[in-house]
Amino acid sequence: MKPDIISKLALELGEVVHSERQVVYILAEIRKLLELESIARDEIGEPPDNSYFSLKFYCDWAVHARLTQSGATRIVARFDQYQDFMDRLHAGAAGISLDAELMTELNDQLLLSKFRQQFDRYLQKQNLPNLLTSDDKAWVNFLRYYSCVIEDAPLTCNANQLQHVDRVTVKVLDEQPSESSSYRLALKWAWASKKTGIRHNIVRFF
Repeated sequence: MKPDIISKLALELGEVVHSERQVVYILAEIRKLLELESIARDEIGEPPDNSYFSLKFYCDWAVHARLTQSGATRIVARFDQYQDFMDRLHAGAAGISLDAELMTELNDQLLLSKFRQQFDRYLQKQNLPNLLTSDDKAWVNFLRYYSCVIEDAPLTCNANQLQHVDRVTVKVLDEQPSESSSYRLALKWAWASKKTGIRHNIVRFF
């Protein structure tokens, strides 16, 4: 079964991505490989391999209408902390600062850095073509279709888990031909403050 999946993936990864269908297919097959490896480790009594936690999460996001698992909660929690800082800042609280580690994690999230890194590493591990993840232009093109797949699938957590934010979405805000702009893709991460109901967003350019 695994060789068949790898063979099909090799063919698909050799093509230029030009549809949401391709994105879903590629990530669904990657998810199958990860699950097969997890089952194999479990059968021989080895502990789970968390080296590709982010990759599996982003694969799951592409095939679910809504995510509430631990990975989703972890991401929403970063926005919750950021919103807490913004609320206190706007309230005039003295001596507040934004945690540097949080900002690093949040920025990595906004740029989907771990997704790309783990995806690239996994493709190399399976001896699969990795132009999709190693080439900037190919990666941005992939993200454009990926974002369209997940834009109707919010990340959520239970209403009482966090104080400030319980739902985050991402969607394509804009796209430009590379020849006419300094960026090709603008992604908008959006959420609403539970306290005020005001919607906020952060945009990242690729």
